[in-house]
Amino acid sequence: MFRPGAECTERSIPSHSMHHVLAVYGLGASPQLIRDVLYRRHLPRLLPALASPGSITEENFADHLGDEKYVSSLLYIVAHMLSHIGRYYDGYLEFFTGYLQRHSPIETLEKFIFSPAYNFGEKQQPQMLNRLLAGLLHPLIHLAYGIEFGILGQVVEGTYPSPNALPD
Repeated sequence: MFRPGAECTERSIPSHSMHHVLAVYGLGASPQLIRDVLYRRHLPRLLPALASPGSITEENFADHLGDEKYVSSLLYIVAHMLSHIGRYYDGYLEFFTGYLQRHSPIETLEKFIFSPAYNFGEKQQPQMLNRLLAGLLHPLIHLAYGIEFGILGQVVEGTYPSPNALPD
């Protein structure tokens, strides 16, 4: 079964499984084709997300933005290119999942993507809008699909890569 966080293929390329599934669904594909797209084409190549060293809270939210210290040098290069892998990837996933259970997607975006506090902080500049647009717009595509189809988990997947992306 697919779970959020199983996001990279064996070659460390961000998964496009949900993009593909939602695209064929939106075009009117049969349930069997949708299952085939997910279970035969994408799931065999996905790797599980790595566990975060700690939890993410509103208090430490900006402390781990773009933290990739654990990855090997090759993955570090790929992470910089694709702006997708991060040490606290799973922590931000859990944080945004919890936040979206208590707030609407619009409230979440206004606070964490568009607010000055999460773009131009006093101690550091989180640059969340830049992070959302990094990585060939991959997080923005997830976010748009989530809002379009009303899938909160997809909104989470669109929002949580942003903290791990490296702003340009």
